[in-house]
Amino acid sequence: MKMAKIYSGITDFLTAYCVGHCSLLGTAPFGIAIIGAGSACGRSPWMLLLGLLSAFFEEGGFEIQGQMIYPLIWVVAAVLVRVRKLQLLYPRSFLLSVLVGLETVILQIGAAVWLTDAIGIPSACAEGVLVFSFMLAYCFSYHNIMEDRLHFLADTQTMLAILILATTIFAGMPIQIADEVEVLASVSLFTIFYISYRFGFSAGVSWAAISGAIYALRTEDMQMLAAWVFLAVLVNGLTEVLHMGRYGSLVIFAACDCLLGYFIFPQMLSEGGIKAIVTAVFVLAFLPGRLFVQIREQGGSGEFEGAEWGRLTLSRVRKFSDALKRIDYTFAGTEGQRIGFSQIGTMLETFTKQLDSPVAMRKDAEMAIVSELGRMGVHVKSLTLLKAQNGRYQLYADARVGRGRLVGAEAVRKIASKETGIPFEISEDSRQIVGRNYDLVILNQRPAFQLQTAARRLSCQEDVISGDNFYIGNLKNGQALLMIADGMGNGVQASRDSEELLSAVEELVATGFEQEMAVRLVNAYLAEKNKGEHFTTLDMLLLDLYTGVGHLVKYGAATTYIRRGTWMECIKSTSLPVGVIEDAGCECSSKKYYAGDMIVMVSDGVLDSILFENKDDYMNTLLSELEDETPESVVDTMVREIRSVCGRRLKDDATIVVCKVVKNL
Repeated sequence: MKMAKIYSGITDFLTAYCVGHCSLLGTAPFGIAIIGAGSACGRSPWMLLLGLLSAFFEEGGFEIQGQMIYPLIWVVAAVLVRVRKLQLLYPRSFLLSVLVGLETVILQIGAAVWLTDAIGIPSACAEGVLVFSFMLAYCFSYHNIMEDRLHFLADTQTMLAILILATTIFAGMPIQIADEVEVLASVSLFTIFYISYRFGFSAGVSWAAISGAIYALRTEDMQMLAAWVFLAVLVNGLTEVLHMGRYGSLVIFAACDCLLGYFIFPQMLSEGGIKAIVTAVFVLAFLPGRLFVQIREQGGSGEFEGAEWGRLTLSRVRKFSDALKRIDYTFAGTEGQRIGFSQIGTMLETFTKQLDSPVAMRKDAEMAIVSELGRMGVHVKSLTLLKAQNGRYQLYADARVGRGRLVGAEAVRKIASKETGIPFEISEDSRQIVGRNYDLVILNQRPAFQLQTAARRLSCQEDVISGDNFYIGNLKNGQALLMIADGMGNGVQASRDSEELLSAVEELVATGFEQEMAVRLVNAYLAEKNKGEHFTTLDMLLLDLYTGVGHLVKYGAATTYIRRGTWMECIKSTSLPVGVIEDAGCECSSKKYYAGDMIVMVSDGVLDSILFENKDDYMNTLLSELEDETPESVVDTMVREIRSVCGRRLKDDATIVVCKVVKNL
């Protein structure tokens, strides 16, 4: 922390020192603007003031009476923006800039009255306008540097503000120190390579032209402008073709500088030119690697490029279409095939809800992910964050490996989770390895909850298969589906009926159909197919693992028991089973579940085997007295107790499904 403050203070001093050497139209608005903007944005006003005074002393300002007003203006500007009563104006750079501009005009007009050689009233007004303009630009620059260092890549206004600040610093930077150290040329070459390497061809060549123009105007050597532009173009072209890394690009940079100096621009190999390139290469070679992460070819924040969005949508449309074809094939020739237009509209509406909406990702998080992956040699073309209606996030990273070994999707997951603060896990549909061609790594937000489950299926006759079946599974949209189906009677036919029901409902719900519609559709099909001769009860719980909201649907099913601490709830059903009549109704219950809740689903055989008159009281007592609350232990205890009270002979096939809601760590 102390080192960070030291580096920050040195940066403020050097910035103010360079800016303090600049003047415009016989005035010095840049120094006032930099101390006003820096003080307003939380920089050290004392280091800024020290840097300005150092430049002021070098320029002989204390010897000119008219210039004596500037230290006073700087101090007053710093104090003004630090006044507690003006803290509400801190987010409003415009108002603070107006305030400092007015302060400059007032003090300069006073100086014109009392001091000789002052700039005069017209120039004082002009300087106030310039202070306002440049301070506003500097504030934009400081905000971007401090809060979102790479925001200027997508914001033209901020990019222009940073360019103004950089140009001002370069315009006041010493050309040499002690006639030995080449400062301006060294810094120019350093920044040309750095910007070219990190931000690509356009940014590098543009900065080469700007820094070259500043250097040419200050040294009256116009050939250096052309030389540095040629250098930037040549280096960018070769590094792109050869796919060179940082050090390889640095070698090419030094070699191109020497070749251009030998064949075209001899001043590049002068004593000063050699010192400049050697200094720049030395510093570039020893800077930390994290500062050289390439930021290129990124898509817009929170938006898919057309091809990627089309690919995702087409994949989901095909899955939905395949599901409809399977339904049509299954229900062909039955009354269940008659689906009304309103039902089709509901299906399509449910499907469109699966097309999650893109949301804007924090710019700092996006750039941090790109930077961290860049250090591993992964080039990110686009990052897209999607959000579903239940609040679930998905992150799509279109990436490839630029060089070196392949990178696992797990590395992408760790970095994305760390920088966004969202716990991600790798999707089943995702690429597991980042290869040499652009492809999608798909990350799903890890659910807030998970289920611990256990189940047992018992037959009432030893040599006859149970007519009950159950299903426990997690769907791709972050939902858990639990079902018990009790076929009529026992044996092979009852087992086939219950298994067919579970399979059909699971397929429809996984496709995106609402629970009630899925069961209604299957009910119509089975009622027509079996002519009411075979029927099956259905107990179904669909639990959203992100929100904890569960929807329980019952068709003639037995009681479901919910335990939350010492509180118990029984959910009963009086509806007809599936397959009796086409328009059979159902009982539906929606409830918010929390960590620690236990849900016990049973078939009729469990309750029929309890010989006590009040079966619910018995179940409540049994569940409330449990010592071990793990689902497997609960199932074992229930089987043991029920067998003990029914004389070890079940009255009907019995199935028990126990699930416990736990927090996902």
